[in-house]
Amino acid sequence: GILSGNAVIKVSPSASKNKTDQPKSSIEINLEKISLKDLRHTFNLSLPISGSLNMNAQALVDLAFTEQPDGDLIATIQKFELAGGNINLQDMGSLNLPEIKFSSVDLKSKFQAGKFVIENIRLGTAADDLSGTVKGDLNIVIQNMNGQIFPVINGYTLSVELIAKQSFKDRASFFLSFIDRFQSTDATGTRYKFKLVSMSPGAPPQMTPLQ
Repeated sequence: GILSGNAVIKVSPSASKNKTDQPKSSIEINLEKISLKDLRHTFNLSLPISGSLNMNAQALVDLAFTEQPDGDLIATIQKFELAGGNINLQDMGSLNLPEIKFSSVDLKSKFQAGKFVIENIRLGTAADDLSGTVKGDLNIVIQNMNGQIFPVINGYTLSVELIAKQSFKDRASFFLSFIDRFQSTDATGTRYKFKLVSMSPGAPPQMTPLQ
C-alpha cells in the first residue's frame, strides 16, 4: 500500500492536442484509504490534518503545462480532523483555527480554463458540532519552471455557509468572532453565511454577506 492505502495512476496518450499541436495526456488517479497524516509527513505539509481519503480524478493534461488541464475531481474524507493553531495557507495567507472535526468531507470539483471550480464541498453532517458547505472557484495556474511543476493561486471566490452548535461556539469563540457579523440563528444552531474574495496571492480576502 501507499500512505496506508492504495493508489492507481494511469497516464496514456489522448487524441487532444495543445496549441502547438503536441498531444495531451489522459491522466486517471484513483486513491483509496490514503492517510492524510502520512500524506502530510511525506510532503512536509504545514496543515496538521488527519483522516482517510478516497479520490477519483480524470483530466486531459499538457505535461509541459503550456496550457492548463481540464478534468474532474471527486473526493471523500472520512473522520477529518484539523488540530488547530496558526495555519499558514501560503498564497491564501495565514489563519488561526480552532480544532475542527468532520465525520466526513465530500468534494465535487473540476479543473476548467485555469480555474479549480468547487461545485460543492459538504463539510460534516448534522451530527457534527460544525458543518456546512463551500462553493466557488480558485484561479490556479500550474507552472513548469525548468522541469519543476508547481501551482500558483492568483485569487479565489468562495461562498461559505457554516452551522455551529453551542459546543463548537464555546471552544471556538475567538475564531467565530471574525465572522460574527454574518450570523443568524435557527433550530439547527448558529448559521454563518459569507463570501470570501481575494484577487491576488497572499492578499487577505474581502468578506461580505452571502445573499
